[in-house]
Amino acid sequence: MKKFVLHVMATTGITEIVLSVVALCFKASWLRIDGVFQSLLVNVAMHMGILLLSKVEYRYPVVEAILKVGCTLLIVLAGGWLFDWYAYMPIWCLVLMTVIVYVLGVALGVISMLEEVKSINALLEKRDAL
Repeated sequence: MKKFVLHVMATTGITEIVLSVVALCFKASWLRIDGVFQSLLVNVAMHMGILLLSKVEYRYPVVEAILKVGCTLLIVLAGGWLFDWYAYMPIWCLVLMTVIVYVLGVALGVISMLEEVKSINALLEKRDAL
């Protein structure tokens, strides 16, 4: 549960940063507070969908990646419809933002995993030295 909350918060933070950059590109001077909570809700739904997809074992890793990206896009596009994001943001921009956030989230996960591997290797080396 702790890792789930950490992932949701990290993804929401990345989402808000990407959204702020996009807002600057469109010459916006402010972000709506309810948008923060809307993106949090969408990120919770997205991580729940990814968690459900992770329960299934896939024969090909590419299929799993495509399903996770597809699920993420579907949930974000549904959130766009539900929260009326399309009134002030084109759909292509929302899709691009989703892909950027997804890639940054995966990169963050890889970096975290590499740090865990380094710490495990250090512990193994310490154990072997004894």
